[in-house]
Amino acid sequence: TPNPEKLYILLFKKNVKNCLQKKMKPKYKHLNAHLNIKWKTDLTKSVIIENMDERKWQRAEDDDEDWNFYWLSVRFVKNFFHPRYGKRLTDRQLVNHFPNYSEVTKKDLMVKNIKRYRKDVDKKIIILPDGKEFLLSSDIIPTTYILPQEYSMFMEDFCKGNSRKWIFKPAGRSQGKGIQLINKVSLARGLLSQMNSVNQTKAIKETFVISRYIGKDVIVLIDR
Repeated sequence: TPNPEKLYILLFKKNVKNCLQKKMKPKYKHLNAHLNIKWKTDLTKSVIIENMDERKWQRAEDDDEDWNFYWLSVRFVKNFFHPRYGKRLTDRQLVNHFPNYSEVTKKDLMVKNIKRYRKDVDKKIIILPDGKEFLLSSDIIPTTYILPQEYSMFMEDFCKGNSRKWIFKPAGRSQGKGIQLINKVSLARGLLSQMNSVNQTKAIKETFVISRYIGKDVIVLIDR
C-alpha cells in the first residue's frame, strides 16, 4: 500500500507543475477537491485566481500559514526568503520562485555564474543514466561581455574582426525587449552613449550583455 503522505506530495507537485497555463483543464479535478489544497497570492491577476478556482483549490486567508502553494510577486519573494523573517517551507508547501533566482534569470549574473562554473567542471566526465560516459564541457555560451563594465574589452574584441556580428541585450528584461544586432563599428561605438542615456534617470542602473552571435546553434545534451 503506498504511503498516503508521499502520494499526497507526489500528486500535488505534479498538479502544480502546470497549474497556471491558461485554459488548461486540471488533470485531477475531483482529486484536487479531496486533497483540499490551499493557496495564496499577493497579486490580483485574474489568470491566477481563475486557474486556482477552476481546480477547486481553497484560498487561504492572508494570516493563514497553513497553505500549500503561494504565487509570489518578484518584489515580495525577496523578502519572503530573507533570513530576518525566518521563513521555511514545509514538505507540503511550494512557491513559484526559489531563493536567489535572479542568479540564473538575470543575464549578467548568469554569465558570471557560468564563468565560475567553467573553472569547476571543465573536461570532467560524468556517467549518464544509460551507463555511457559524457565529457562535460563548460563551452556552453559564446564569448560574452557585461556592459558597461567590460565595454572596452568588447570593443577590442570587436575591432579585431574575428566576428562582426554580436547580439546586445538588457540583462534584466524579457520578451525580446531592447535586443539589438550589432554588426557595424558605428553601432558598437554608439552603445556606450545609448546605455548612459537609458540609465540617466534611473536610481538602479541597468546592465547589459553582448554576445558573439551564433549562426548555427547546437544542442549539447538533450533528454527526450
